[in-house]
Amino acid sequence: MAKQILQDKKSIIHVLAGLMAKPELLKNTREYKITIADFPERFHKLVFGAINNLFEQGIEQITPVSIDGYLSNMPAQYLTFNDNGGLDYLYKMEEIGEPSNFDMYYNQVKKYSFLRSCAANGIDVSDLYDTTLVDIKETEKQQEVFDSITLEEMMNHIESKLVDIKDDFLSDKDNKGSHMSDNLKAIVQQKMEKPTYGAGLASGYYNAVTRAARLRKVYLVSGSSGSGKSRFALANMLAICVPEKWNSKTKQWEKTGARGRCLFVSTELEEDEIKIPALCYIADVSEYKLQNAKLDDEEKERLMKAIEVLEKTPFWFEELHDFDLADIEHVISKNVTKNGVQYIA
Repeated sequence: MAKQILQDKKSIIHVLAGLMAKPELLKNTREYKITIADFPERFHKLVFGAINNLFEQGIEQITPVSIDGYLSNMPAQYLTFNDNGGLDYLYKMEEIGEPSNFDMYYNQVKKYSFLRSCAANGIDVSDLYDTTLVDIKETEKQQEVFDSITLEEMMNHIESKLVDIKDDFLSDKDNKGSHMSDNLKAIVQQKMEKPTYGAGLASGYYNAVTRAARLRKVYLVSGSSGSGKSRFALANMLAICVPEKWNSKTKQWEKTGARGRCLFVSTELEEDEIKIPALCYIADVSEYKLQNAKLDDEEKERLMKAIEVLEKTPFWFEELHDFDLADIEHVISKNVTKNGVQYIA
């Protein structure tokens, strides 16, 4: 018996019909992230690919005839297209399509895409959608529940399972209960022998107030617009992670001893507005002179060296302009997991 494909053909048909009627939806990648992976069957992939390519060529009104004409230039693809009903299928799809309900069908298609992606990566999704069910009532009940949940709820469900697994292995390490006096002598002894201090920040005053950048601590800097909050945060990250910088007093490159792994998330400034100040900090070169193309040869050489230093520095950058809390959580989680980031601004 062939393995059941996780998909909803009805929703796929309505999404394709909606894209034929309103191909400009393909430009709205903020609300609709539609890819070839959303269509598991080759026939639907061909139709979507044709719609997408025709739209990119500037065709604003896509019809069954235009799709047929596009695919007719590719013999192998055209054969598959015709074997699956071809032009007649598209006319039927256009007839039953409900472009006004596009959002509903789009969300359904993405939910099945999510299930397939999880399954392809070895994640068990049978508690969300069990393809082995044979009882009609159980199958109908499962479908009702599946239709009622959102993609975000599905993601949270999968993530919660991973969290539970981590909890089983990490709970003894991170979550401890005890009497208030337990372990207190050892804690006090440690404080008396070695002061609590984190990685050095850019400002001596700030270091004195906060005891520097201590792990698992949150520092909030408030100020009016344009008061330098972003540059202050950037300077702190650079002080924590850049291992080498130019000292204009001694006229030489010096090791800083910094070993932190950092992430800077920009929600207002463009890429160059963050990376240029960072480079000038390392090379101790005037940003004003760089922006106005007034650097001398020695300063240019220092900037090139600073780029080499930054290439070896564990410092990552994310740019978010149209974002929500979930986007911020994602970039932080991604960089902690993939890059071992410890400090975030």
